[in-house]
Amino acid sequence: MPTTEWNIESGGEDGAANLSAEGFAAAAAASATEAEGYANDAAASAVEAEGYSDASAAFAAQAAAAAAERSGVSLDRYEFSATVGQTVFTGTDANGAILETSAMTAVYMNGSLLAETADYTKTASTITLVDAAEEDDEVVALVFRQVSSSDGATTFTTIAALAAYANQDPTPIVAGREYRAAGYSFTGLGAPAAFFPAMPYVRPGRDFAYFSQWGAVGDGTADDADALNAALTGYAYLKGEPGQIFRCGEKVVCPSNRRVDLNGARLRRGAYGTVMEWLFETVNARTTWDASDIQLENWWIDDNGVAGNRGNGNLLIGDRITVNGYGGTFSAPYDATVGAWMTYAAGDDITFGGVIDIDTRLAGQWSDCFHVGAVRRLLIGAHRLRAGDDGIALYAAPRTYPWRGRNHASDGVVIMPGYTSSVMANALRIGGQTDLGGVEAASVSDVVWKNVTVVNEVVGPCDTIVALDDRRTTSEIGSGLKSDNINITLSLDDQSAALRFLYMTGNPDVTNAANRAQHNFGRVTVDLRGRQRTSTGGVPGQLIFGGGVDRLEFSGDLITDLPAASGTTHCTVHQIDDLVLNGVEARSDTTAAFFALNYVRRLWMNGCDFSQDANAEFQTVNIALNTNQDFSAYVEGGRINDTARTFVFSGTGAVKDFHLVKAQLLGSATTIPNFSAVTSWTSGGTVILDPAAMPVLTVSALPGSGVPITTGTQAFVTDANATTRGAVVAGGGSNRVMVYRDNTDWRIL
Repeated sequence: MPTTEWNIESGGEDGAANLSAEGFAAAAAASATEAEGYANDAAASAVEAEGYSDASAAFAAQAAAAAAERSGVSLDRYEFSATVGQTVFTGTDANGAILETSAMTAVYMNGSLLAETADYTKTASTITLVDAAEEDDEVVALVFRQVSSSDGATTFTTIAALAAYANQDPTPIVAGREYRAAGYSFTGLGAPAAFFPAMPYVRPGRDFAYFSQWGAVGDGTADDADALNAALTGYAYLKGEPGQIFRCGEKVVCPSNRRVDLNGARLRRGAYGTVMEWLFETVNARTTWDASDIQLENWWIDDNGVAGNRGNGNLLIGDRITVNGYGGTFSAPYDATVGAWMTYAAGDDITFGGVIDIDTRLAGQWSDCFHVGAVRRLLIGAHRLRAGDDGIALYAAPRTYPWRGRNHASDGVVIMPGYTSSVMANALRIGGQTDLGGVEAASVSDVVWKNVTVVNEVVGPCDTIVALDDRRTTSEIGSGLKSDNINITLSLDDQSAALRFLYMTGNPDVTNAANRAQHNFGRVTVDLRGRQRTSTGGVPGQLIFGGGVDRLEFSGDLITDLPAASGTTHCTVHQIDDLVLNGVEARSDTTAAFFALNYVRRLWMNGCDFSQDANAEFQTVNIALNTNQDFSAYVEGGRINDTARTFVFSGTGAVKDFHLVKAQLLGSATTIPNFSAVTSWTSGGTVILDPAAMPVLTVSALPGSGVPITTGTQAFVTDANATTRGAVVAGGGSNRVMVYRDNTDWRIL
């Protein structure tokens, strides 16, 4: 028979302990003496076993204290002293007992708990180590046959279940209650220490422990949240094991200075969830936001598609947080109470590297792949994001959110090449949250976005490709603050369903002239490659809408094919100081304008190619003048092929400069802008009409005498009533002559 660690007698028909008070005290004293011997042995072993951690000494102290409290506990203990290279332990132990394991077996190496499968395997009579032991390593097996509470309410068949039961705080082991183990029994002494030491064993050359060593089951059914939290509290470097699924019925909190490698395992949301609840979060993510030095590797989280498992994923707030290899799927339908964000990140020096593969399409609304608060130096590496809502949202949360992070301007965001699509929202969203219907009212926030670089992002199907969305009022955003120096390079994949390419709301309402002075965005550059076609069902998409931006620079070879007679203006721009189009190529069959400009100060078109294929009444640019600011246009190079008119002016307001230099004008006799609608010209402004080819016009299409055209500008007219050189030209005839502009009039050349 094996030895018993604590002295006890069997007695009574039910095997209950039969101890007198004196006998019990004597047993306790004997156990304490025996435990003291174990402590001495363990301490000596810790000194002799080079390369091992000092867990032996910690275990010795723990065992000595535990022995005094557990002098009523009975279990089988087998002890082996290893030889060099030994892996198999069987037969008779150091005390003459023959090893007999059970499902409830705990194996220790030099006082530290080993993980079954990862560190050892067992049969009914054998324990086999994965890694060979060294000389004089102490291998101890503690074996229970079966344990149940005296009232029969709780029965344990695994060592993890027993340890978890005993280790609860407060412990259910209470004074006077009888517990049975096979033919033995013990009486609880009141709040004993844990049944088994929990300090993980660390091998020479291996500085990590497995979650399973802390009681995590990883079968996708058991709730492993407590075990994971205990492990993260107790050890600095932890690993999962391939194939494990840690279902978590409560949030898992990661302290600072931790390294966690799921190593082929995954975290799964369990059946819980409250408003803004998260599966995994860094310590103090809702209070002081001061977690630091956390490294997550091979990080995969999911839910199982059941409504009760929906909710948010990773709440990563702090400094120097790295996620190397990041994946996950959310498939539980969206619920307004608990949301479905995969990631919220905020802090300094945050990196998402390795392979990133996230899919939240089935979670629907609010299921952002990445949502980011105030950051300084953020890197998102190569990625594939398929979002139900936003793919990447650089989007400040209201300051009433407890997990929003610090309140400062974000600076230094780099998004490396990748792929992003969205079922019902934006591939990329940048801005800040305003008041949510009075429920989450935002106080003044300093979170804006400076120096953002998006490198060669490939965009798949989505509702809107890029949203610059910051509708905060002047009372909700820090004085003088705005997002600035945002640089985006994109390639379009299949945009047949996109409603807009670029959507901008840089103030509460960009269509309201009263907001014209508020621009929540400074300089934004967008470089595009690809096509945006007719959206699903024949509903035309729109290239650009909105404003509230100081300077928008747009370039690329975009080709837009919208259906005939759609009446859709491709680009409706409001409240932008400088709109710069560099090398933009676009084609349309629509009857409406390509660009409609409202409260735009200056337009630059450099080397652009605009072509209207079939329908009449197309206008390349429709300019709405206003009395609050003047307008200027500078067109250089490129081509405009138009069956109606290149530039149309409306409204009441002044024009300062209009320069059209070396641009190729094709398609219509009215290609030269008609300035008759311009009611005034700003003093000192100039009009230069010097296209690549001399325009062919009717006399009535020549700019009027009030237009400050540069002296010497030439044109060709087809309906002059005379041919006299130097005479002021007049229409109504059939003469084809060249004309030039003097200070006030057009004269025949």
